[in-house]
Formats: sequence, C-alpha cells, structure tokens
Amino acid sequence: VEINRILVENKEILASKKKAYADLAKQINTSKIDIDASRDKLERLKEEREANGPQYNEDGDVIISEEEFLEIKRLKDLKQHYRSGYDELKNLKAEVQYCQKLVDQCRQRLINEFDNWYAESFLNQTDDISSSAAGHGMRPGVILPFNPNQVPEDEQEKFDRLQMELLMNNPDSAAYYNAQMRTQRRKTYETAMSQPQPSLRQSPGIPKMTVRNKPPNMLQVSQ
Repeated sequence: VEINRILVENKEILASKKKAYADLAKQINTSKIDIDASRDKLERLKEEREANGPQYNEDGDVIISEEEFLEIKRLKDLKQHYRSGYDELKNLKAEVQYCQKLVDQCRQRLINEFDNWYAESFLNQTDDISSSAAGHGMRPGVILPFNPNQVPEDEQEKFDRLQMELLMNNPDSAAYYNAQMRTQRRKTYETAMSQPQPSLRQSPGIPKMTVRNKPPNMLQVSQ
C-alpha cells in the first residue's frame, strides 16, 4: 500500500534525523565542557602571571607565556566550533520537526482510510462510534473517492489489511479498535439472537446416530 510505504520511509528518515540531532547535541555539550575547562585554565595562568609580577614589552603590552597564548588560541577555536555546531543543531531541529509532521500526516491518512471503510461497512447513520471520538480520524460516513485503477478487495480483505497497517504503525490506537470490534461483535450477536430460530421436527423416541463408513469389527490381515 502506497500510504503505508510512505509512512515507513518517513519514519526511517525521522529516526535518522533524531539520531543525528542527539549525536550532535552530545558533541556540543562536550565542546561546552571543554570551553569551561579552558577558561578555568586561562584564569589559573593569569593568576600565576600576576602573582609573579606583570612584565611588559617595549610597546607597553603585557607579556604572556607561550602556554597561555596557546590556550587562548585553543579557547577561540572551541568557541567557533561550538557556534557552528549550535547553528547546525538548530537546522537539524527544524528538519526533525518537519519529518515528524510528515509522519503524523501519513499516520492520520491511514487512520482516516480505516475510519471511512469502517463507516461504510458497519456503521448506521445514527452511530457515532469512530476514532474521532478518541481524537483520531474523521467522522463516520465520509467516503473516499473511487479509484478505477485500484484492484478491488472484498470486505474482509480490506478490513484485515487496514487494521493490520493501522495497528502496526499506531500501537496507541490498538485499545480503541479492540473495543470497537467488541462493540460490532455484540451488535452482530444481538441481531442474530433477535431473529426467529428454526424449529426442529423430530419424531418421538430415542434419537439414533448414523455413522457413515462404519469401521469393521475385525481387521482382515492377508498373508
């Protein structure tokens, strides 16, 4: 089924985007830890330099050690890496939200298709049982447009296919549709029991059981 295939593909893309988002978020958190550690180290080096007495060059600038210079450069690189990673994280977040929206739309279309079929097949005009009561799908009675190129299915085949696809891709609806099926079975049972039952005409006496192809009392073994 096309809509089910699209749903599966969109869910796979969504899963990959979420994983990329989580991995990048971990990298950014690591960069933030490195930045804090670098700042602490620079603060320690500055305190040591000031404790030893400031030194100036001929232009009046403060002379720093090579270690402090390299740490300043490292901190600058860490900040740049953090900013670029954060920008990429925002883009990934937008992609995750977009993919999630596509998955929700495909899932809703699948629920709507099931609701439409169920309304056509089982519900009367006065019935209001559908997944819309649970916040899903559409109201009963909505009919999908006829597609002449679609291979026809009987009612049971269509029911089995739609129910299986729906429950596989939206497990949260399983409890609702199980209750829906129980309601339908109860209606079918009540309808059957309300109809007149055929009377069996039997002659008085003890009933006799007729057995076809009665086995022999003794097996004949040929030698």
